[in-house]
Amino acid sequence: MQKQAQPAARKATAPKNEGRAFCLLMAFFLIFEVFLTAVVLTRSFSAKPSKPQPPVDTEDTTDTTDTGDEPTVLPVFSGGVIPSTPKETAETKEITTLYSQYALLVDAESGEIVAGKGADTRFQPASLTKVMTLIVALEHFTEDDLDRKLTVTQAAWDYARAGAYKDASVAGHDVGDELTIRDLLYGIGVESAADCTVMIVNEVAGSEAAFVQLMNQKAVVLGLTSTHFDNAIGHESESNYTTAREMAVIMAYAMQCELIEDILSVTEHVFWMWGYNKEGAFIEFRFTYYSTLFRSRMETFEKYAGEKFSLATATLTAGKTGSFVTSSYMVCTAKAKSGGKEYILVLGDAPKPEGKPASYLTMCDIKAVLDTYVK
Repeated sequence: MQKQAQPAARKATAPKNEGRAFCLLMAFFLIFEVFLTAVVLTRSFSAKPSKPQPPVDTEDTTDTTDTGDEPTVLPVFSGGVIPSTPKETAETKEITTLYSQYALLVDAESGEIVAGKGADTRFQPASLTKVMTLIVALEHFTEDDLDRKLTVTQAAWDYARAGAYKDASVAGHDVGDELTIRDLLYGIGVESAADCTVMIVNEVAGSEAAFVQLMNQKAVVLGLTSTHFDNAIGHESESNYTTAREMAVIMAYAMQCELIEDILSVTEHVFWMWGYNKEGAFIEFRFTYYSTLFRSRMETFEKYAGEKFSLATATLTAGKTGSFVTSSYMVCTAKAKSGGKEYILVLGDAPKPEGKPASYLTMCDIKAVLDTYVK
């Protein structure tokens, strides 16, 4: 009886074992699913949220394709029309009585020479050189550059006052002073300042030698064959020369730049700059450049002539002076009082008279030429 009951017991326990295995398997899958869910949720909450994106404007048809081209930034003076070389005509007058050794009066519109004397004789132009300095500088600076500040360094301060430049005219800026490129350019043209010139040429080319190369390259572009520069300041040198005819070309080209025209036409330039006061505080203060033509030369004439400078037939509109100890130079523009015709006048190498500065004779020559030949 016992042997017969055993199979029945086996049959009764088999279904129970199968059910238990099924339950364990289901429990395993449930636990595994809970584990995977937990992992996914953990990663979702720990991930860095993405940056919100602006809504897409479906109406925007702008082509945003990157072509790789940078926007074109033009310099202040992107190059004017190259003036024709002044030419004599059947009407050209020869100037016989004048203190200056070389002179040329040119009709600015036609390029015809109204009157002249030694137009092709080479001379050292002194600070007339700075007209070309301004041309080259403004063909390298952009409008945004003009309001950028430069700081006067000890090296620049020394360079403008030592060696060949020890007696050069300076504006008197101190080491550490901060002023804009625009104001430094006015310092070059208005006050003929060597310290301003040094700052500008270094900023453009890194050195005066490199800047002078640019000046001579520009002379070639302008078609000048009797002009050469070896400095940007106008220091007396046999390798720094031009002629009255070619100086007229340089001036005609320069006057196509509105900023150069303004620089060479103002009586004074007032501006604000930064520098150290006597107490060592770095402060903003007002500074003024006074024109070597419309202030100092006019005052010189009045002192020695005993009367104010005036012209009968024309009005001086702009100009750049130049002088050494023993001689004086001038390039200027004038407009006829009647009809408004414009002229360029170049005067070179007026000697120093006894007891008077050479610049006084240059002013006398301006009157003599313009009052005689401008109608």
